[in-house]
Amino acid sequence: MTPQDLAELYLLSRSLWWRHELGLLSDEAVSELIKVLRSARAGIVAQIEAEAQGLASISEWTRERNDQISAWIDDVLAGTSASVTSYISEASVGVALASVATYNSILSFDGKAKAVKLVEGLTREQVKQFFQDQPLGGKLLSDWVGNAFSTGARDSILDAIREGVVMGEGYRKLVKRVMTAADTGFSITQREATTLVRTYVQSANTGAQEAVYEQNEGIIKGYKRVETLDNRTCRICALADGTVYGKNEKRPELPAHPNCRGVYVPILKTFREIGLNIDELEEVARPWTIREQGPIGTGGRKILNFGTTKENFGGWWESLSAEDKLKTSVGPVRGRLLQEGLVRWEDLSDKRTGLPYTLEQLGFDEQGNPLR
Repeated sequence: MTPQDLAELYLLSRSLWWRHELGLLSDEAVSELIKVLRSARAGIVAQIEAEAQGLASISEWTRERNDQISAWIDDVLAGTSASVTSYISEASVGVALASVATYNSILSFDGKAKAVKLVEGLTREQVKQFFQDQPLGGKLLSDWVGNAFSTGARDSILDAIREGVVMGEGYRKLVKRVMTAADTGFSITQREATTLVRTYVQSANTGAQEAVYEQNEGIIKGYKRVETLDNRTCRICALADGTVYGKNEKRPELPAHPNCRGVYVPILKTFREIGLNIDELEEVARPWTIREQGPIGTGGRKILNFGTTKENFGGWWESLSAEDKLKTSVGPVRGRLLQEGLVRWEDLSDKRTGLPYTLEQLGFDEQGNPLR
């Protein structure tokens, strides 16, 4: 293996290790967020319970009454929504600053590559303002958090009050109904807020990464997309793993979706051009895992199988047992087409958009039979 190959493996290894650390940071942030939401739920439930006597006295439900109760619930939830927005913003800022320092270190080979320009001088306030003002998926962070509360806690509580009033329930029944709805609603809000934390943490990471890359575009000739090798990786990302782009070639934005863990690793011109005076680097390999099925939640899922590989997702998938292949997002139909040699891995995804081709676009029906 040439020094150039070893240098690129070093960059890949360090990037993957930082992504592992980010996963731990995300888990920690989610745990703290859940504490915030549980505390808020207790306070909000107590406030609603105190007001329930007046709600039980409502004799009919009108549009005006609906608007009044909606505004009241919004007011009750406003403080918690603001706290969650602030918490996610602060967590993202911390990750962004740590990621800038990490990618400075990665690209400069811990300062050994003298030609690498470091990104320096960013203040916490500058980064914080970025996350408050920069839309993600067309919305500001405050809007995403507001939506999480609207589709969860707010709507559940409002529906429960409306149903209780319409059914003429007394104080105790109405309180019980609202408490049950609050549990359901906050579960939805917690799930969506958890997704927001993980997505904003990854967005902070990729933003910091791109800032370091842009500062050093003179020594970079391209980028390689790297995804996590496990059966939780979605089909979009699995099929795009290993895709190589020229320096000025348009790349799909990362994160590609909520909870996305994909990153771009730079392809350097030559290790000598970055001022790196080393003869060899330790050879590295990518870790992979097969986990239990189901959502990752906050604590992960039991690891059923694991190992290391030097392959991209396609090569790794080929090395799996038939049982483990079925646990991945590739799916049984595409898997059979691959194994029968009817399609190649690189045929399955559009490089420009990063999106998988449908079976119809590949020339097959839903069962994998050739279209006539």
